[in-house]
Amino acid sequence: FRRHALGYLKSQHLPRVLNETFLLSGVYSQYRGRRWGGPVGDLSGDRFVIGIQNHDHVGNRASGERLAALVSPAVQRLAASLMLLSPHLPLLFMGEEYGEERPFLFFCSFEDRELIENVRHGRRRDYTLVGEVPDPQDPRTYEMSRLSWSWPKGTSRSGLRQLYQDLLAVRQAWPALRNFSDRTARLLPDEQTGLVLELKRGATEDQVVAYFNLGNQPQALPAPPDGHVVLLRTEAALYRGDQTTTAASDSTLASHECVVYGPHHYQVRATV
Repeated sequence: FRRHALGYLKSQHLPRVLNETFLLSGVYSQYRGRRWGGPVGDLSGDRFVIGIQNHDHVGNRASGERLAALVSPAVQRLAASLMLLSPHLPLLFMGEEYGEERPFLFFCSFEDRELIENVRHGRRRDYTLVGEVPDPQDPRTYEMSRLSWSWPKGTSRSGLRQLYQDLLAVRQAWPALRNFSDRTARLLPDEQTGLVLELKRGATEDQVVAYFNLGNQPQALPAPPDGHVVLLRTEAALYRGDQTTTAASDSTLASHECVVYGPHHYQVRATV
């Protein structure tokens, strides 16, 4: 997980973020050396924006790597499901919805020579330990950063794009996902060693329950609540998941898989 003011963001922090919105809600911050932040009170989750990446996260890297250049397609699908099933408003960075791999580099087109040299010097200074940094004033740096805007049929890109479409559709279609107040999250089997994140959204009668495998190995999949069925699996063939794994098992979560349970009358494909 990325660097955070609390230290390194760990899986143990995810339940607090999903339950309370702010990780730093009055707890000790290693970065600031003191307690920091405060609770959000009675504000609902739709008053807050979350995202996997944005222009600062990507553009301020020396080589501008996007998430798709750093992690596997399965992890991208897991990240997408975490964001789009969370009780907050999602922010999508251009191209993430189909796994764009071209970089988003820091580029500029200034005319002032002194300013240009200062920017070049600053970029080299900031990233002295990672090798050569692309020249931000070079037109090729801009050209390298343009979206490919391509998701060929049958590829992991097309599968990821379909997953985004489906998850965005059900956010509107399922009452449980329009409820930004009733939510509970926890790690299984416990908060210290758990690698399976459980997220419950909505009131009891229409609740959606999602399980996320945060680890590299298959994990036991809890049984669905009474009256609930499997609505979505991120490792399904539809999303170009790895069907040679145990993803198809009713009792197993594949590595980095998300499985969503909900009432039988909820639908996925029919809402797209």
